Amino acid sequence: MKGGKLLAALAVVTGIVLGAAVAAWVVLWLSLKASAVRVPAVEGQPPEAAARALQAVGLVPRLQEPVPDATHPAGTVARQRPVAGFQLKRGSTVLLYPSLGTAGLAVPDLVGLPPAAAAVQLEQAGLAEGEHAEVQGEGTAMVVIAQSPAPGSLLPPGGKVSLLINRQARENRVVMPDMVGEPVDVAQNLLSRWGFRVDGVQPVPYPGLPAGVVVKQTPMAGGPASLGTGVVLWASR
Repeated sequence: MKGGKLLAALAVVTGIVLGAAVAAWVVLWLSLKASAVRVPAVEGQPPEAAARALQAVGLVPRLQEPVPDATHPAGTVARQRPVAGFQLKRGSTVLLYPSLGTAGLAVPDLVGLPPAAAAVQLEQAGLAEGEHAEVQGEGTAMVVIAQSPAPGSLLPPGGKVSLLINRQARENRVVMPDMVGEPVDVAQNLLSRWGFRVDGVQPVPYPGLPAGVVVKQTPMAGGPASLGTGVVLWASR
C-alpha cells in the first residue's frame, strides 16, 4: 500500500511539473508570436510610402544605395530585404533599395587595358575605380584580366568597378640558374643568353680556387625569378 501511494504521489508531482513546463512553453510561444509581424510587400512603392507601411507594423525601414532595375520605375523601391511575407520581431530592420530604373551608367569593358587606361575609361563613363587585386596569370603583364561588375552592367553615377590585374605574365617566370663553380666569364655569358642581367662581379679571396671562379651569387639559385632580373656574382681572386 505504501508503495502504491508513493507511486501515485510521484505521478501527481510529475504531472504538475510537466503541466507547468507546457504552460510556460505555450506562454512563451504566444508571446513571441504576438511580437512577430509579417513583412509587408513594398516593392514598387515610393520609398516614403514604403517606409510608412513598414513603420505601421512596427518595423524599421532603412534606405540603401539605389540600384539599376528594369522592372521598377526610378524613384520606387526595387528590392526589399527581407522579402515580403517574412516574419520578423517588432523593431527589426527592413532594407529598401530604391530603383534607378534603366538610367544607370553602363560599365565599360576594361579587360585587356593597362590599369591607367582602365581608370580613364571609368572616369569618362562617370564611374570610379573600386578595389584592385593583382595576380600572376597568363598573357600580357600589367593589364586588367577581370572586372566586377561585368561589362554592360548598370551602376549609379560614381559607382565603383573592381579590377583584377595581371601583375606579371606566368611565362616570364623562370628558375634562377646556379652559376656557382662556373668560370665568371662563362657565367656572365650564360646569364645574358638566358635573359638575365649581370649587375656586377665582386672579387673575393678564396684559398684553394683559381682566380675567376664564381663562389656566390644573388639571387640564390633555384628560386623563382623574372627574365631581366639583375644578378650579382662573387668570384675568387
